[in-house]
Amino acid sequence: MVLCPTQSSRLAADLLPAIGCAMEANEYDWCGLVLSKFIGSVSSFARRFYANGFASGCGGCAIFATIFYLDRLNRDAVDWEIFPRLKVWSMYEIRMASKMDKSIKGDFGRLGVLDVVYGEQHPRDARDSVAPQDEVNIATAR
Repeated sequence: MVLCPTQSSRLAADLLPAIGCAMEANEYDWCGLVLSKFIGSVSSFARRFYANGFASGCGGCAIFATIFYLDRLNRDAVDWEIFPRLKVWSMYEIRMASKMDKSIKGDFGRLGVLDVVYGEQHPRDARDSVAPQDEVNIATAR
């Protein structure tokens, strides 16, 4: 229920098989499960919203959505090399990022977002560069 919460206090029926594999939990792709449930919940929300002009609750993992959003804010990364990302986002860090991203009117989006890829260098980190070993005269090089 922590990874894939519902709006109900009951476990979703499609998650019942996950309970049965608790002893082999380290052999399963839990990130894939969370992402799949999240995308399904967002799709369901979008269908209801566009059909009716409103929809209550989205479902899916709010923790996943929050970290996904926070990691993409156009600001210095928080311990980018540490995984899972849940480890680095303390309530203090979340409040600081939220405060930075909030506009004077109270809306979010002030910082903008970056295109980041987990497992690669963060776009705002300085890149190492190695100068050529031999100097080349551009005017005479062919």
